[in-house]
Amino acid sequence: MKKFKGDYFFDGKQFLSADKVLICEADGVVKDIVSLEDAGDSVEVLNGMLAPGWINAHCHTELSQLKGKIEGKKGLVAFVQAVMGMRESVEEKNALIDAGIKILKENGIVAVGDICNTLDSLDAKKASDIYFHNFIEVTGFISSTALPRLEAAKKIIQSFNENLLTSRSKSTLAPHAPYSVSDRLFSMVNIATAGAITTMHNQESAEENKFFEDKEGDFLKLYRALGIDIDFFEPTYQSSIQSVLPVFREQQQLLLVHNTFTSDKDLFFIKKYAAQFLKSVHFVLCPNANLYIEDTLPNVAMLKDANVNICIGTDSLASNNGLSILSELQVLHQSNPTIPISELLQWGTLNGATALGISDRFGSFEKGKKPGINLLSQITDKKIGEGASTLVLL
Repeated sequence: MKKFKGDYFFDGKQFLSADKVLICEADGVVKDIVSLEDAGDSVEVLNGMLAPGWINAHCHTELSQLKGKIEGKKGLVAFVQAVMGMRESVEEKNALIDAGIKILKENGIVAVGDICNTLDSLDAKKASDIYFHNFIEVTGFISSTALPRLEAAKKIIQSFNENLLTSRSKSTLAPHAPYSVSDRLFSMVNIATAGAITTMHNQESAEENKFFEDKEGDFLKLYRALGIDIDFFEPTYQSSIQSVLPVFREQQQLLLVHNTFTSDKDLFFIKKYAAQFLKSVHFVLCPNANLYIEDTLPNVAMLKDANVNICIGTDSLASNNGLSILSELQVLHQSNPTIPISELLQWGTLNGATALGISDRFGSFEKGKKPGINLLSQITDKKIGEGASTLVLL
C-alpha cells in the first residue's frame, strides 16, 4: 500500500480536511481515504495539494509537429489556412506526436479526448498508458463528398479499434465544425453517433456566426482560397450553433469545444434543445488556444451561472505553448478570480471524466478507481499561484 498526505486534499469534487490520507495500492487503485490518526505508519507527508489526474477533454496530438510554426492572434480563418498548408515528413511528424503525448503524461494528464483525422498518432498511443477517446473527425462542406468522407473516417475508427486496447481507448465519429460539414454529412453523422459520445468545435470565431447569420466575413475568403463554390449556401439568419445543433437528434453525449463567441441566447437554445434530443451536453474550454488564435476568452461567468457541465482542454501545440490543464486553469482563475478553486479543479478532473464517459475509473478519488495521483504546488483552496505546477505521483 501507498499512503499520501498533502497540505491540501482535493478529491475531484471538493476539498477534504487537511488531515486526510489517501491510501492506494501500488498501481494507484484507491483503497480508502482516512484520517491521519487512522492511517497507521508509513504515511508519505508531502508539501502541496493531492488531486486526481487531469482530464484533457480536447486535444489534437496530430498537430504536435506545428508547435511554434503558426503566428498567433491572426484569427481562426488564418490559423485554419496555415494548418492546412503545412506538411511534415512522416518521420518528423511521428516523433513529434510521440513527444507531445509524453508532454501530456508529464503534466499529469491521464485521459484525453483527442481529435484525429489520420492514424498518425496510433503508434504513440500504443506505447502510452494514457486513456484516449479518439474523436475521428469528418469534414466536407460539399454534399457530394459526404459518403466517401464518412466511409474514410469509419476505416480510421476500425484501425484504431483493431490496434488499441479497448480498456485504454474508444473511438467515435465527430463532425469538425458547423462551417465545414454539409447538411448531408451532418445527417449521416447524426445516425452514426446515435447514443454515442461525440464532439464539435463551436463558435471559436465571431466570423463563424457572421457566415451563418449573413453569409459574410472571413469564411468566404477561406472557401475561395480552397476553391470551394458555396453559391448553394443560404444564410440561416441565426448563429452557427442554432443553425446546426438540430441535426443532433439521437441522444448523443455532445462536447461543444471553445464556445468563445457563444451568447446567452445561444446557451438558452442549447440547454432547451439538449433537454429533449441529447443525452447530455458539455462545454469544453481551451483558454490558452483562444488567446493564441483569437486573443479573447469565452464568457466563463455566463457558463458557470448557467450551471452547465464545464470541462477543460488544451487544444494543440499548434495553438498552445504547452499541454497543461493546470495552465488552462491558471488563465481562467486570473480572468475570473471569483470562481472557487474547487470548481476550477473539478472542471479539470471529474467533469472531464464525465464528459468522456469514464467517471467510473477517472476524475475523483473513490474506492476502486485508478484516477492517477498528482501533487500540485503553489496552489491553495483560495488561489492558483503563478508558479503552480503538477508532479505525477502515480
